[in-house]
Amino acid sequence: MTVAVDVITGAAFGSEGKGLAAEMIGRRYKHDLIVSVNSSQAGHTSPVFENDSLLGYMVTRQLPAAALGNRTAKVFLAPGSVIRAHVLFEEIEQIENQFKVPIRNRLYVSAFASVITDEDIRYEEEEKMWEKGGSTQEGVGRAVSLRAIRKGAIVRDVRDEFARHGVQVIDEVDPLELISTHYTLGSIRSGNVLLEGSQGFGLSTFYKFYPYCTSRPATTAGFLAMANLSPKLVRNVYGVTRTFPIRVAGNSGPLHEELDWATLSKEAGYDDLTEITTVTKRIRRIGRFDMDLYKSALEINGITHPILTFANYLGKENEGVTTWEGLTDNAKKFIQNVEAVSGIGFWAISTAKSGGWILS
Repeated sequence: MTVAVDVITGAAFGSEGKGLAAEMIGRRYKHDLIVSVNSSQAGHTSPVFENDSLLGYMVTRQLPAAALGNRTAKVFLAPGSVIRAHVLFEEIEQIENQFKVPIRNRLYVSAFASVITDEDIRYEEEEKMWEKGGSTQEGVGRAVSLRAIRKGAIVRDVRDEFARHGVQVIDEVDPLELISTHYTLGSIRSGNVLLEGSQGFGLSTFYKFYPYCTSRPATTAGFLAMANLSPKLVRNVYGVTRTFPIRVAGNSGPLHEELDWATLSKEAGYDDLTEITTVTKRIRRIGRFDMDLYKSALEINGITHPILTFANYLGKENEGVTTWEGLTDNAKKFIQNVEAVSGIGFWAISTAKSGGWILS
């Protein structure tokens, strides 16, 4: 079997626009299998298109955003996924009913993925985890910690609930095994796999910002491990960063040259750029581009295809621009400086919520 794996990872503190990038990559390259190791505390906002017409936006927390762009690939929620069952079922209903994108007939969930219980969420709320490190209190951390001591719930324990919602649970833990079995990914013996990571490199539990971090590794190697995919199969690593990195509200840890939204809005020429977190609905913290963090993300994640988002925050005149020549001098100078210092050029640049892609 000949398989190539492409990985999407965040190169800052999450909310880099991975959903936007994943949808574009999914639509552009048509992988055979899309693998997710997502957990429900992170939301990916993605545009949904039909014949190049924008239908609207979808927030995915459990399903890979690339499945919105690639509507034929099989989708696998790998053993490293941390699933809140009702969130997954609601996502499936919305995608299929509102946007008419088929999901259920091509979705496979590993019986060994973790499950978040009501007790997990209550525990994090009672412990006030938000105050301790900016946690979203969605129960992910407790579910992961219980799994580490062999007490965590997994999908196998609630298989009947998934069956009632028409979601197929399988015992495979290896995506390549899934490709070649009777679970009918066809008779594929070679193919392209897209592995979609969540959150951002700076939030990785083993990086220098601990304890202001998430509960799992947020790196290429971590995603591969949670998906049971070999590093030898990796072809491309798409690393998404943004012009002005963000962190969640509250006591969420260090942020390079933090500024307020009013200052950034004025600099960029907008009335108000204030961003609200997708899941917790709190105002995000924002700072200026952190070159040291970005260089670490490139090296540790093995990023081959850097992607820059929110280029319009470098000036409103850049919004929706789709050519290098159309960017302002200020935006070009910023981009060229990052590329020179990091030693690698951006593969793609986004200038709008719906994309506005400039591709190399």
